[in-house]
Amino acid sequence: MTTPQKTAAAITAAEQEAHDAEELITALEERVRDGDTDVSPEQLAAQRDLGRFARLRAEAARRKHERALAADRDQRAQDAAQRARQLLADDSTEPILDAAQDAVTALARLAKLARDRNTAVQDVATQVVDANEELKQAGAATPWPMNEHGVRAGHVPVPSVTVSGHGRVQAADPGELAAAALVVALGADVGAQQRARDLLAGMRNSRVRSLGAAVPGLADAWRVSSQEWQATDALTRSALTEQGRRPLKD
Repeated sequence: MTTPQKTAAAITAAEQEAHDAEELITALEERVRDGDTDVSPEQLAAQRDLGRFARLRAEAARRKHERALAADRDQRAQDAAQRARQLLADDSTEPILDAAQDAVTALARLAKLARDRNTAVQDVATQVVDANEELKQAGAATPWPMNEHGVRAGHVPVPSVTVSGHGRVQAADPGELAAAALVVALGADVGAQQRARDLLAGMRNSRVRSLGAAVPGLADAWRVSSQEWQATDALTRSALTEQGRRPLKD
């Protein structure tokens, strides 16, 4: 099989032959100039013919190399086109759609659990703070009389409750938890983690829409149901519309 590598090697060999032939012609001509009578006109003419033939062979090798390069480029172009056609024929977004929906479901559950827990933490923190204020108003000698009961609580920077000898609980922002889960899920791919951070920092509703449109079927998989739509307020509906997640039928 003719390849550019083989024809390139043939050029090198043919050019060397032509060079050697030219050197021999030059040497014979120099001998004639020096008066060497052993060099005949026929011998010099024959060598010149050999030199010209060697140059023709070198040119032939170069042309063959150009043809091999052209054929190789054409073959690679055909291969690329075939792979493109095969990619479209074999492309199935169903696993991605399933995984994306699973991720949405899991993150939605994470957010709900975080919100429910935050509500519980805030309720208990409020109860402890209120009880502490009542004890202070009743004449307690310390600013935090609830210490005698082994508990402390507060709302800054986030709701939290501390029980002496047991530990401390505090509210966790659902959005931050979801973002952290995404970064952890990306594993050791530091580049993907950084892109996720960058995207989350500027994750506009329009970007959600464009990402949904980038994978056939994903936008429809992310649409809320008519029941979910009816249960939302006007602000949420506006965001869902911008994200391309409005149901096809309200």
